[in-house]
Formats: sequence, structure tokens, C-alpha cells
Amino acid sequence: MKVDGPVWSCFARTPLGAVIALHAISAKTGGSDWKVVTEKQLARGPGRDAFVAERSKLPDTNKTGTPGSDGTFLGFRLLNATKDQVTAMILVRTADGRHAALTASAVWEDGDWKLRPTLTGSLTESMTAVGGTDGFVLWGTGNGS
Repeated sequence: MKVDGPVWSCFARTPLGAVIALHAISAKTGGSDWKVVTEKQLARGPGRDAFVAERSKLPDTNKTGTPGSDGTFLGFRLLNATKDQVTAMILVRTADGRHAALTASAVWEDGDWKLRPTLTGSLTESMTAVGGTDGFVLWGTGNGS
């Protein structure tokens, strides 16, 4: 992996590399560096254009996390993986201590994983409340609860 300011790149071309990219990229879209992150790390197309249009209306938070979120990344579950596209559920603990799963996709573009926004510009395809961490690969050594 390479780190150049807010842009983390050179992710492994594996499902785990894509999941790490999803975490890293989405965490950088809430702060003041969102424009450079968007240009370099969101897949080209109407989804990125819609994201830029909507994100431009929001204030910069100068902290990590997706715009409007106060969650903590806990882990993931792969839903679909090919050499060029990965869709995963990203497990987060919300500010109120509950668990939610955000579904997001990455595509291999220009030699690296890029987050693919939906056609409406959302970075995630869905958000679902979940009862806990069962069925997810957790980051770190904690139990996630």
C-alpha cells in the first residue's frame, strides 16, 4: 500500500485488498480532502458525477468517516468477488452502539481498486441494521461487541 496524503493506493488485487480499499476510501470522503480522494479513488462514471454534485453541497468535517456518519468500522462480509469487482457488507458500530451493515462495491480501474458509487451518488448501495457481529470477519483482536 502507498500513502500520499489523504490518498491510500496500491491495494492488492484480491478480495481482501478491495475490502481494505472500501474502508480506506470511504473514510476519506468526509473531510476537506474529499475532492482529491474522489478524483483518484472513485470509479469514473455517472455515480462519481452524482457524488460530486451532492458532496459539494455538504460542509467538510475534517475528520475521517463517510459524510454524515459517526460509526466505527468493525469488519466485513464478502458478497461477491471477481478479479475486477468486489461487493461487500461493511460492518460498523453506530454512535448509539448498534450494529449496521453498509453494502458497497469496488471495481479494478487504472491498476487499483476504486469505490463505485451508485447512480444516485451514494457511496453505499444499502444500509441494514444487524443484531451483532455473527457472520462477519472482524478487524483486530477485539470481540466487536
